[in-house]
Formats: sequence, structure tokens, C-alpha cells
Amino acid sequence: MKEYLAKVAGLEGNADRGEKVYQKACIACHQLGLAGVEVGPNLATVAAKPVEQLMEAILDPNRAVEQRNATTQVTKKDGSILAG
Repeated sequence: MKEYLAKVAGLEGNADRGEKVYQKACIACHQLGLAGVEVGPNLATVAAKPVEQLMEAILDPNRAVEQRNATTQVTKKDGSILAG
């Protein structure tokens, strides 16, 4: 996987295509500027992370989840379950 991440990290980005991917796949959980919802990390805060770490987070998002972004499950007295 590390070799694959190194190859992908070396590719040149395309902002227009990236915006379309964000709108389709990321905006429901990630905020960028005024767009999106901050369920997962705000994408403005990840800019300083190493490229390999960003690629791992994109390609394998469940590998490392910050505690503040973890799902919490609550079972109510009536037996119904809430998760968020």
C-alpha cells in the first residue's frame, strides 16, 4: 500500500476535477470554506499534513479517525438506537 500511496502522491492535481469530486463525494461530511458540513475533519485544517498522510486518509479513511470525529451510538430506554 505504501508504494501505491507514493505513486499517487506524485501525481499532479486538477482543481476543477477535485472540486467535482468534493461536490459529489465529500461535501456531505467535510466542510471547505462555507461549503459542506463539518462531520469529519474540516478540509482547511488538513492542508499542512504530509501528502502521504492525506492520500492514506482519502484512500483508507477508516484507518485513523480522530476521537472528535468518531461515531457515538446510544441505546435509548425504549430500545431504539441513535448514532451520530
